[in-house]
Amino acid sequence: MSYLRHIHRCNSHDLSGFRRFLVAGTAVGWVRHATAALLTRFPAVFRVEETALCIHPDVATPQDRSEAVATVLEELAADGAVEPLRRELYPVKKGWHEPELLRLDRAAAPLFGLSAWGVHATGYVRRPDGGYRLWIGHRAPDKRVEPNKLDSFIGGGQPAGMTFLDNLVKEAEEETGLPAAIARTARPAGTVSYTMESDAGLKVDTLVLFDIEVPADFTPASTDGEHQAFHLMDAEEVLARLRDSDDFKFNIPLVLLDFCIRRGILGPDDTPEYEELVTGLHPPRPRRRQFMAQQARTSALVAE
Repeated sequence: MSYLRHIHRCNSHDLSGFRRFLVAGTAVGWVRHATAALLTRFPAVFRVEETALCIHPDVATPQDRSEAVATVLEELAADGAVEPLRRELYPVKKGWHEPELLRLDRAAAPLFGLSAWGVHATGYVRRPDGGYRLWIGHRAPDKRVEPNKLDSFIGGGQPAGMTFLDNLVKEAEEETGLPAAIARTARPAGTVSYTMESDAGLKVDTLVLFDIEVPADFTPASTDGEHQAFHLMDAEEVLARLRDSDDFKFNIPLVLLDFCIRRGILGPDDTPEYEELVTGLHPPRPRRRQFMAQQARTSALVAE
């Protein structure tokens, strides 16, 4: 089996089924044609065009947009037309340091194909031989997404109004019981990204990575019920399970493979997929040119 299959799975999508989502003239996402048709029920909030879905220009401020879209999502969720809401707000913007155009419920980010961010930390313990052991979470059986799968040490979506480090500290305490003083020693370690089509829509995700050297006498314990256990594994065992099984939540292999590449556990001389792995962890985002080419091959309109 191949490490690359995890990257291929996370980057499987067909934009011919989508149109752009525009807010104040700015393209911020991708919406299925069927979703655009659904939103024709709300002409005061959304304007549906042949190749785009737009927030109505009369809904002109970030606050007004947030309130109007929230009302729509509440109605759609009550009807069962969209996934249940998470009650956590995500920012809508082109880049993390760009201005917010509105905020909406986390559950709706894939519905609108929005750029979304999250934090993930790899917790490691150094072995006497210089190698690494990694703390691996084991997701609870009642998780909405991929129950019972293996997970990163710390991870969570990035809500509006928080820094990445503050969010990591919060998630660390909730998920593992790691004291804030230790969590704040986490070192930024880059990003991985992917664009993945799902039942809900399009996940256009960037995971902001941190590394934490965990004290040898610390044992994580879930305080919020998200994990049923944590396992301390040699990095080589983690890699073997990544290569030979599908035991991990769908996007966690990207986090762990990036760590192993950065730390030299996976190297160019003994990993035939090395170059493809490195580039696959940082793929280009869907572009307007690709979108237009695929739009030219489909005549799907809202009326259909």
